[in-house]
Amino acid sequence: MLKSVDILIGFAVIMLVVSISVTMVTQMISSTLNLRGLQLRDGVWRLLRYIDHGIDRKYARILANLVLKDPIVATRRLIGGFRLASLIQREELVVLLMRIAAGDAAELSISDVPSTDDENPPESEDKTEAKEAHLERIKAALDELEATLAKEVKRRSFTFYGRTYSPLDLWHRIWWDGTATEKKIAVLRLRKSICENGVTHLRRTLEAARNKILELELSSPAQSTCARTTQAMLTCAKSDFVARLNSWFDQTMDRVSEAFSTSSLFWTLLASLVIASVLQLDAVAILNRLGVDDNYRAALIKEALDFRKVILGELAAQPHL
Repeated sequence: MLKSVDILIGFAVIMLVVSISVTMVTQMISSTLNLRGLQLRDGVWRLLRYIDHGIDRKYARILANLVLKDPIVATRRLIGGFRLASLIQREELVVLLMRIAAGDAAELSISDVPSTDDENPPESEDKTEAKEAHLERIKAALDELEATLAKEVKRRSFTFYGRTYSPLDLWHRIWWDGTATEKKIAVLRLRKSICENGVTHLRRTLEAARNKILELELSSPAQSTCARTTQAMLTCAKSDFVARLNSWFDQTMDRVSEAFSTSSLFWTLLASLVIASVLQLDAVAILNRLGVDDNYRAALIKEALDFRKVILGELAAQPHL
């Protein structure tokens, strides 16, 4: 009976070491490939497509890339620029989208996006006329940029077996990143979407929101920054755009978490198969050896006792647990 217990303890120690190895390999793969950031990017561009189908798939992906690589939310790589953020709050997404649409994201090399706001808009302007005039200016800027992009694609295209290919499209499909012209078009399409959904003057709206945040900080200093930002955006940027984004943000993030869990399970299974193949693990052979090799079994039991002491020592050092 005691021998059987010893065999089970030794087998459990081996499985524990292997499971820790699988976990370490899975975490390394997840961190290297930035699986959280990739799934979050997928969720953001799908959310943008839901808000406005006028933002097609290509430009929605570019916008998601711009949002999640913004230095405010992204993390810097050891080598290179910023990697995709793995977490974003709802109010952060609203503010970043409006900042990008307003052309304030100078760090993303899109600071020369054409301005479509009036230089000195009248205070008592008609909202309908202002919206139509603003949309006309955006459409004119879009037409000009799309003509420029068509020339770039034509200049860099090549024909192979009767089909035309463009390195720009290949680059976009691999990295979901766009050229400078494509980024400007994506920004203007976002600006057009926000204007059509209720916010005409982005710069004035963002300025009013910042002032509102300061007022809330003075009147309610105990309130969290997230709550103040949310309240300011709902007050100053009240529109169908913000309403759609807020209403579907939580559900989209739930789908992102589910997709990340699924991808993690796939990489865990793959890591388990690789480790089991490399180490030539055979559960039946391990149990047989534990049954006949007393020294091997005693060594594993000693390792289990040492591991137990380490765990108990860590728990004792953290009495709040």
